[in-house]
Amino acid sequence: MKVNIFKNGPGLSGIVASHGSSTDWLIRGSDIRDVSFEVIEPYKSPHIDYRDGDAWIIMGSAKSVYDKDEWIESLKSAINSAISINKPILGICFGHQILVECLGGNVRLNHNGWELGSVKINLTSDGLSDALFKGFSSPFSAYESHQDAVYDLPSGVCVLAENSNTVQAFRTRGMQYGVQFHPEFYYDVAVLYAK
Repeated sequence: MKVNIFKNGPGLSGIVASHGSSTDWLIRGSDIRDVSFEVIEPYKSPHIDYRDGDAWIIMGSAKSVYDKDEWIESLKSAINSAISINKPILGICFGHQILVECLGGNVRLNHNGWELGSVKINLTSDGLSDALFKGFSSPFSAYESHQDAVYDLPSGVCVLAENSNTVQAFRTRGMQYGVQFHPEFYYDVAVLYAK
């Protein structure tokens, strides 16, 4: 199985120099066998073949999904095509937000301001029974770093986790999932981001 990981920006240079990028953390933290990973950088080369890869992981970005950069528009187009063939997709932070927008939802500046650092998240009843959160208790804490939020979810999207700020996780009827938090962050990196 081939999983394409979409790296949507270079990351903070000091952290990348000492700890690598978020795609590195995700790959190192994975213990899935018989999977190869390919890192795609749409912000450098916006041409994306939606048929490439058996599954996609769309990572975070310093950009907002409503920015009009050419690469963001190209990524949206590729995600829409991938959804049309029911490609399994996991969106993380910016990836969560762009996936919601492609599904017909709305993302805008969070009226509550930034969510930064360790945040409490509540699983819904659907979240408690979803395989993505197997072994989780509710509430749980996760690292976050975002100022945009998901609003107006489209029909057919099931909320798995939330808090007073925004939808924290969802799934579609197909194989698309989004999480607002950063499962790839680990303690040393979270401490550096907090400084």
